[in-house]
Amino acid sequence: MKKIFSLLLAALMVFSVMSVSFAKTEPETRSGIGMDISNFNAHLLLSEETVTGDVLGDYELTFINYWATWCGPCVNEMPHIRSMYNHYLETPENDVNVLGAVSISGSCTETSANQFLNSNGYTWTNVVPDNVLRAVFNTSGYIPQTLIVDSHGVVRDHIVGSFSNYNQLLQYVEMWLEVFREHDGETCTVSFVCDATGDVLLTQELPYGGKIIVPASSELPEVEGYTFSAWQFNDPNILETFYEPVEYLAMGDCTVTAHYNIKRYLVRFYDSYNNSIISTQQVEHGHAANPPADPNHEDVGLYFVGWDTDFSCITQVTNIHSIYRPVGDVTGDNAVTVSDALMILRGAMQIFEFEDITFADMNGNGSVEVTDAIMALRVAMGLL
Repeated sequence: MKKIFSLLLAALMVFSVMSVSFAKTEPETRSGIGMDISNFNAHLLLSEETVTGDVLGDYELTFINYWATWCGPCVNEMPHIRSMYNHYLETPENDVNVLGAVSISGSCTETSANQFLNSNGYTWTNVVPDNVLRAVFNTSGYIPQTLIVDSHGVVRDHIVGSFSNYNQLLQYVEMWLEVFREHDGETCTVSFVCDATGDVLLTQELPYGGKIIVPASSELPEVEGYTFSAWQFNDPNILETFYEPVEYLAMGDCTVTAHYNIKRYLVRFYDSYNNSIISTQQVEHGHAANPPADPNHEDVGLYFVGWDTDFSCITQVTNIHSIYRPVGDVTGDNAVTVSDALMILRGAMQIFEFEDITFADMNGNGSVEVTDAIMALRVAMGLL
């Protein structure tokens, strides 16, 4: 399985730029993957004889190609389908059925389609789709389309566009045939993992080859400090379809990554002296803000001593203000009081020794004097 799968991925680099033609005007809504067509009853071209969904149970895999004579990509794909059909005719043990479904539209009639098939030696069975088959094909507005159907009548893959060569087509069918043979009845666990924390957010149990149901972001648990951004399908056991809307198929236990973006918060540093903004920055959740250079207002007797908010771990929009200590405030309570004046006086009388005279030296002459104590007292009394 791994070898075929790796070859398939390489081939699909070409397949991703597929050719399609408009078939209808209905808007695309979804793919046909998962639809049950076991009860279809479609008549053969130019005949009242019908082919029913019972034929699906006779084969491990049925390949149904939806086409029209006026569709260039359909016509170009037909030789590849003939080569594949002949391959499985010669190897009946592979148990693969090929069925054509003709889009009777425009210039493509039952008669013209039958003439086209006969003139080119395309001998596999072709039918006119009934309501059951049309319900699948109408999920897209383009042709050609190809259905990969299992023996239970369930559409396991729905390809919109043409295969560019026989090898690519055969490898794709062989991949699905191996899925049906070796993994019938098996289930896969799909784990949805948060890339920010590594936590498993939720899981799904699917049939092997089943379509991954991508949860809505509203179904995910909140991750503190992060917002959901996008899903990433990088697991080698995930097969991505190559048409719109893109589907993801689980080819074994696999992981779908939920990519989260870390939240960023606006942080403002304010100068509380004049209430001006010194710095504005965006900080990631849980990270520290970068403080600006210390504001300086020593010329008006204010000494910067720090910030009023811890910014070592930002978790929300934060406003941070500078803290100043006025000269004369030797007690450190951010106010000049009579107590400060008395302490400065004690320092001037050498009864008390300051380790740092910055706030005691009111006149700034580099020493603590009675004059400093008097100035502090005048400030405390509102006289200075």
